[in-house]
Amino acid sequence: MTKKVSYLAITLKFSIASFFLAVLPVFVALGFQLILTGLGADCNKAWTIIWTISWTGMIITPILFARRIRRRGLAGFHLPSQAVTFFNIIQYSFIQWSLASILTSGKTLCYVTDGQNGIEFIFTGWMAIPVLLALSLFFDFVKRKTQEDLYNIHNS
Repeated sequence: MTKKVSYLAITLKFSIASFFLAVLPVFVALGFQLILTGLGADCNKAWTIIWTISWTGMIITPILFARRIRRRGLAGFHLPSQAVTFFNIIQYSFIQWSLASILTSGKTLCYVTDGQNGIEFIFTGWMAIPVLLALSLFFDFVKRKTQEDLYNIHNS
């Protein structure tokens, strides 16, 4: 049995760091964009692909993570803190990139040189923090509910 973890506590620590390091996922997104354009995609189309993947991931990843919490909990185990940190990194990136698609366009990022290209990503990184904290509260609820269900199963 692994050590019990509070998803919210882990995410709070992650959020403090991500407030100051919001630019890191931007470099990853730019790397993906460069790879896609290197493979022959137009720059604008590359951003559309990245944003489609990020929106899909932003929706699916918490569902899969909650299912994993539930399965592990019913088996009598808890997820290690590294799994929560890994989820936070992935989900933070997906949220940041998805929100950026609302504030800018691939055309602006690729072809406009007004001095603000990509600055939206920093703000969306900050906007992603409350979403991550809310997800962690939800995951702590799922974990607590699973523990109650497991207790009820064993005591019935």
